[in-house]
Amino acid sequence: MLRQIAFKIQEMGGRAFLVGGSVRDAAMGLDPKDADVEVFGVHRDALVEMLSQFGKLDMCGASFGVIKLWAGGEDFDFSLPRRDSKVGKGHKGFVPEFSDLTPEEAAERRDFTWDAMMQDIITGEVFDFFGGMEDIESRTIRATSEAFREDPLRVLRGMQFAGRFEMSVERHTAQVCSEMFADFHDLSIERVWTEFEKWAVKSSRPSFGLRFLEDTLWAEHFPEVARLMGLHQDPQWHPEGDTFEHTCQAVDAAADIAVREGLSKEDRMVLVFSALCHDFGKVETTEFVDGHIRSRGHADASEAPTRAFMARIGAPAWLVERVVPLAREHMVFCHPHRPTARAVRRLSVRLGDASVQMLAWVMEADQRARGPAGHVHGIVQEMVALAEREQCHESQVQPILMGRHLIQMGMRPSREFGRILAAAFERQLEGDISSLEEAMEWAREFVAP
Repeated sequence: MLRQIAFKIQEMGGRAFLVGGSVRDAAMGLDPKDADVEVFGVHRDALVEMLSQFGKLDMCGASFGVIKLWAGGEDFDFSLPRRDSKVGKGHKGFVPEFSDLTPEEAAERRDFTWDAMMQDIITGEVFDFFGGMEDIESRTIRATSEAFREDPLRVLRGMQFAGRFEMSVERHTAQVCSEMFADFHDLSIERVWTEFEKWAVKSSRPSFGLRFLEDTLWAEHFPEVARLMGLHQDPQWHPEGDTFEHTCQAVDAAADIAVREGLSKEDRMVLVFSALCHDFGKVETTEFVDGHIRSRGHADASEAPTRAFMARIGAPAWLVERVVPLAREHMVFCHPHRPTARAVRRLSVRLGDASVQMLAWVMEADQRARGPAGHVHGIVQEMVALAEREQCHESQVQPILMGRHLIQMGMRPSREFGRILAAAFERQLEGDISSLEEAMEWAREFVAP
């Protein structure tokens, strides 16, 4: 259908190119998912009239020269080349000016060289005006032109692209990004979150994204991450280097585990962000004691900075409430403590909407993030085995005794129900109650005069 549309555009005296992600992904040997088309030499009204013959149009972005076509169960974005005049702050502080740009002039406005490549839809010819293919081969993130400075979101796009494609930023582009440091405050929290979400969900090596932030100085906008840099760890337990290096290895291990386990988008986010945040507490707890660097209590201390960081990037509440307990509990069975059925039951309750299984993956990522010395300790498998036996590895322990059972026993609903049920649940967690019959018998004795 795109070829049919392209021929129609050609008959109208214009030319249609695939641009952006679809051309980049094809050049990288990936399956292109988006079909963004830039149209030259055709007036917007004529383009709209012609496209309406192929399907349903969404004109919400028409003022910015973008027309969305819904046809054949797919959607396509058609855009017209434009220049923008900056009149204010933020991504809305532009006035679009449509003009007869050449394909090269239009491509110059795009952020990175490999996103500036274009492909003629009819002939299949690829136009690479700024060396995008060479940068793909060398895994380099390079700004296309000085127009990069127009939108600070492009820096965070660089972060998530670095993680997705295992790329490093070249020196001049890093310098340009650092010069845009103050522009970060022009970004809405929603736009910031969009890029961090892509980083967590799509990165094959999330550490490249963190190193991008380090190289461009934008890590300073996320102090919970920046403070890990240069924070020493005891080489006896962490031969890989400082806490930032450990965290980089942990998020990469988390991404590997997510692929291995076939995790959903949501679970992958939980795992990657938990790996990122798990050692935030070391900033406040690290000290030199008896000839060793120690960070006693750093897991508990991670809760406040984890909440601060997740709020800073605009993470949704459901994600925060799963990541925080996972970061807080990642040292739960540190030596000399060993998992027991009782401890695992109580752990499942503390984890809330997270799970013992997810905690096991976070602990695995943490343990693997120790350079050549990294390996998974048997305590992780031991914890999961106990949780599976207690049927709480994927969700927290559920109370056996419920209010309806008290009513069945002839009790009338009252405020006393809450106290009885809480006490029964406590006995259940302790292992004194393991069946409904035992729970009801306990309740009878509990309320007996």
